[in-house]
Amino acid sequence: MAKGARKEVRLIPAIQSLAAQRRLHPFLKPKIEHGISMVIPGRRALGESWVRVTLGHDADNMTYEAQPAEAPADGKPIMVISGKDAEIAEYILTAQMEKAKERAVAPQELTHEERCELVNAAWRDYVEQKLRALRGQSTFGSGGFTQRQRVAQNPATRPMMHKER
Repeated sequence: MAKGARKEVRLIPAIQSLAAQRRLHPFLKPKIEHGISMVIPGRRALGESWVRVTLGHDADNMTYEAQPAEAPADGKPIMVISGKDAEIAEYILTAQMEKAKERAVAPQELTHEERCELVNAAWRDYVEQKLRALRGQSTFGSGGFTQRQRVAQNPATRPMMHKER
C-alpha cells in the first residue's frame, strides 16, 4: 500500500465477519468489539416493526447485527454507547426500556413552546458566559467557572479593546 493511502472500511454483517475470521484464523476465537446498540424503527417496506441494531468492528471492517425487538412503550428510539463491554450496554438498554414505560404513563408536561423557551434561555446564558470570558471577567455557571485574575494593563493595547478607527 502506498504511503498515505487509506484502507477502505466496509460495513458488513456480523455473521459475515465472524465467518471470515474463522476462515483466516481457524484456531483463534473470532472477536467483534461492539460499540453502539440501538432500538429503532425498522424498515417499513420490508415489514419490520422495531429492530435492535448493534454496531461494532472487527479490526478491519465495521459490523452490524440486526434482530427484531419489542417497541419502547413511548415509541421513541433508544441508543446506548457501550464501548468494549457489551454486558453494560444490555443493562443500560433494559433500564432505558423500563424508563420508556414510565415516560409513556406520565408524558412530558412541557409543551413545544415551553421546551423551545428553555433551550433558548440556555443558549442565551451560554452566549453571555462566552462574552464575559472574552471581556476577561470571571464566569460562574452551569458549564463550570473561570476565575480571571485582575492584571493592570493598558486598555489601548489589549486586542479585545482595540478598535479600528
